[in-house]
Amino acid sequence: MQEHETGLVLVGKAGCHLCSERSELVRAEARRRHLTLRELDAALDPLLERRFGQRVPVVLWNGEPLVDLDFDAAELREALDRVGA
Repeated sequence: MQEHETGLVLVGKAGCHLCSERSELVRAEARRRHLTLRELDAALDPLLERRFGQRVPVVLWNGEPLVDLDFDAAELREALDRVGA
């Protein structure tokens, strides 16, 4: 991951059931808001692995964490509204 990542990013891990579930939720919200979503696997990126460890899935906006772990659609919408996404 680039240090100054912009936009909406979902960090997860392959084989993570919760990551798969939240991916669908984040994809739907990204479509609704006409945002481009990048999905990254923390297991493939040592920097992401160190930064987030087991705290995945995590949604980033412009490189900053918005919501993580067991968030729901309302929490995601509220977080994106707060940052004007």
